[in-house]
Amino acid sequence: MAVLLAAVNTLEAESDKVVSPKFPIAHMWTADLDDAGAAAPPVSDDGRAFVALRSGHLVAHDLGDGHQLWKIDKTVKVPMAAAGGLLFISADDAIEALRGADHATVWTLPRVTTTAPLVAADQWLLAVTSTEVLAIAAKDGRVVWHSPAGGVTLAPALDEDTVYLGSDDGTLVALKLATGEKRWDALIEGGVTALAARHGVVYAGGGNKYFYTLKSGKDAHPPWRIGARVIGHIAFDEERAYFAARDNVVRADALGNANQRWTAFVRSRPFDGVFAAGHIVFVPLTASHDLPMFFAGDGKASGTLALPGDAVLGLPPDIQESAAGVRVLVVTGGLTNQWQLSLFATAGEPALVPAADFLPDAGAPLLTDPALQPIGVVLGRLVMGDPPLIPVDAMGFPIALRDPPLEPLMTFPGLQLRPLSSQLPSRREGS
Repeated sequence: MAVLLAAVNTLEAESDKVVSPKFPIAHMWTADLDDAGAAAPPVSDDGRAFVALRSGHLVAHDLGDGHQLWKIDKTVKVPMAAAGGLLFISADDAIEALRGADHATVWTLPRVTTTAPLVAADQWLLAVTSTEVLAIAAKDGRVVWHSPAGGVTLAPALDEDTVYLGSDDGTLVALKLATGEKRWDALIEGGVTALAARHGVVYAGGGNKYFYTLKSGKDAHPPWRIGARVIGHIAFDEERAYFAARDNVVRADALGNANQRWTAFVRSRPFDGVFAAGHIVFVPLTASHDLPMFFAGDGKASGTLALPGDAVLGLPPDIQESAAGVRVLVVTGGLTNQWQLSLFATAGEPALVPAADFLPDAGAPLLTDPALQPIGVVLGRLVMGDPPLIPVDAMGFPIALRDPPLEPLMTFPGLQLRPLSSQLPSRREGS
C-alpha cells in the first residue's frame, strides 16, 4: 500500500508540475507599411511575413530583419493562409497559391469568392463561399470535394480527420475531411460566434451567451452560461482551452472535463479572442498600445508587449511556436495612419562581443579579452559544473580536507595578465 501511494503521489506531482513560459520575448524589428493600412491580418512561414494592404498591394518581409522582399499588385480582403512554402490568397474572384520566396503563381482556382478566412493544414486548403465549402489539394489547386454551407463567416475548424463549420443561423456541422461526408450536425441557439476543435471535442460560443462543448453532435458537458458572447479565436494547449468574451474576461477550461481553471480580467474588450504559445496566453485588445500576456498555468499577469502603435480591430496577430520559441507578428496603425509591421520573439543569448570593442578609446587594457565562448564553456567546472563524484569508501576516515593544487592565476582559462613593469616610477622633486 505504501508503494502504491508513493506511485500515485509521484504521478500527481508530475501532472501538477509547473512549466515556465518561454520568456523573455523581445522586440526584434519594426517595418513601415503603406499609409493606407492593412486589409487583412499578417501571416508567416518559416522565413517571411506577408501583409495585404488596402492600397491593393501584397508585400513580403524578411523575418530576420524586417526588410521588404517583394511587393506586387493584389487586392486581398479575406484573411490569408501560409503552409509548405506557399501563400494562399483570395483575390479578384479567385483563389491563388503563390510561392512565398518570389511570389510566383503556382496555381489559380477561378470563379471562387470566399466569405471566411482560408485555412491551410498539411496537404489541404479549406475555402468557404456564400453557398458551400471547398476542400482543395494545396499542392495543385484541385477541388477534392465540395459541400453545401450557407451563412458561414468563421474560419473552419480542423481537427484530425474532421472539419467543422459554424454558421450565423446556429447550424454546426461536422464533415469527413477526406470526402466531405456529413458526420453529424447540431444547433447552437443564437448563432455560432466562435468555433474550435481539439481531440474530437468541439468548442463553440453561442449568440445566446452560452459556451458549448460537443462530441459526436451531443453535449459533452452541460452548456456553460457566460453572460456575454464568446468571440474570436479559441486557443489550446495540452491541458486547457482558452477563450474570451465581451465581458472583458479571459477564461481557461480543463480539456476533457470543461472545469474552469482560472479567469483573468482585461481592461478593454478583446477583439479577436485569445492565442496561446509557449505557455503564454496573448489577448489582443481594441485600440491598445499593449499586448497583454498571462501565464497559462494559473492566469497570472505575465507583463505586456509594448506595441509601436494601436492594435487594430480585425487584424489579429500571427502567433507561432517552434523549437526556437515564440514568434508574434503584429500590425499596428489606427487613426494616426502610421501603419507598421512588428516582430516580437523569444530572445536568445546576447551576441558575444570582445570587451575591447566596448572601450575603443580606453587605451591598452590590463586584461586581454577572454575567449568568445559562453562562460560555462570557458570556465568549465570552476563555476558552472558539478564537482567530481568520489565513492565514500575512497574518502578515508576520518575525512580530511585537503588544499587544492596551487595554480598560477594566469593559467585560468580565458584570462591572461600582463606583468607589471619591474622599474619603479621616478619620484618628482619635492615629493
